[in-house]
Amino acid sequence: MALYHSTFRWFASLACTTLAVGHPYNWIPPSQLQHAVEIYCRLLLLGTLRIEADGNYSLIFVKNQKPIMISKSLKTVGDWLDGLRFYRIHHSHIVNLDYIQHYIKGEGGIVILEDGSELEVSRRKKEYFLKLIGH
Repeated sequence: MALYHSTFRWFASLACTTLAVGHPYNWIPPSQLQHAVEIYCRLLLLGTLRIEADGNYSLIFVKNQKPIMISKSLKTVGDWLDGLRFYRIHHSHIVNLDYIQHYIKGEGGIVILEDGSELEVSRRKKEYFLKLIGH
């Protein structure tokens, strides 16, 4: 497990250093750079309350921080989160299941997160969502 986390930190720091310092990309194979950026984004998302679609961009709402906009679609971000405790409750929202404070029943229902955000759950996603949160 420690090796797993140290590898994550190494790739994340590599991505940050490369992007921040502006090193030429040719010293890192493009496949590794892409992987490093994706892992960095996954690490960032672990502290995320929700992600909202904004066209081909996504707004990441992290607890106690301003929203962060990334140039990835909600589908791409959702793919990165595969296997983590996130669920796409609507075509424009992915939520972190660990930050759900309350669920209000309705046609699809409404989720209230720790930051007070109220998000609609689509009717199609409601049944599986309720199983995930134990209702």
